[in-house]
Amino acid sequence: MSRRSRYTGVTIATVSALLLAGSAMAQPAADIPSDEPSITTPIGSSEAVVHFFQWPWESIGRECTDTLGPAGFGAVEVSAPQEHVVLPEQGYPWWQDYQPVSYQLDSRRGDRDAFADMVAACDAAGVEVYIDAVINHMTGLGSRSTGSGGNTFDHYEYPAVPYGYNDFHHCGRHGDDDIRDWADRWEVQNCELLNLADLATENDYVRGRLTAYLQDLLNLGVDGFRIDAAKHMPAEDIAAILAGLDGSPKVFLEVIEEVRAR
Repeated sequence: MSRRSRYTGVTIATVSALLLAGSAMAQPAADIPSDEPSITTPIGSSEAVVHFFQWPWESIGRECTDTLGPAGFGAVEVSAPQEHVVLPEQGYPWWQDYQPVSYQLDSRRGDRDAFADMVAACDAAGVEVYIDAVINHMTGLGSRSTGSGGNTFDHYEYPAVPYGYNDFHHCGRHGDDDIRDWADRWEVQNCELLNLADLATENDYVRGRLTAYLQDLLNLGVDGFRIDAAKHMPAEDIAAILAGLDGSPKVFLEVIEEVRAR
């Protein structure tokens, strides 16, 4: 890719996108009306990552072009782009987007073309793109439904991937397979997080599907991944999934701190 590489580690500054949009970022020149802001000097940091949580792809692309690139910001982190559940009865909560139905790029933020256009716009502005990669689990719904891209699914059946019952963990604990003991490493990594169908990431087939998904994103120009729910997967499983990628994406992990697992 044409943009320069800026990051050597996983420690990055995250800046709220709400504080960066529009004229709040700009410094108008004296001869330009205040309603037509322009950047007179770079005010961002090339090591700063702007988190555009739940923003549409078109809006992010525009921000990269009009604001972040000229201001010198280094990257954006965006929400999970894959097809997800749709929960109108719960008011379309943000977390529905973190329950994958397939790895097709068809979410409420836009379709595959809109996503690709956003990545290209940010690249042209010198801004890298990191995506939230949900690779630990699928959905938590117990009955057949339809995802944001129109694909049908059940709790342990995802024809658009495809995944079936044997591609998931069934830990056999507590009567519902859910995690109860957060200090038990095996349980945290083999039982279900809030009823979310837990992928058997030690399985070569599952690893292959996940690697293919991430590679598709890299092929579209994505620069890196924030691995969602990383502590719920063994480190060797994550390493194996990433090892199959063609390229050197930047990777950082979501680990919500609880009690120490034994």
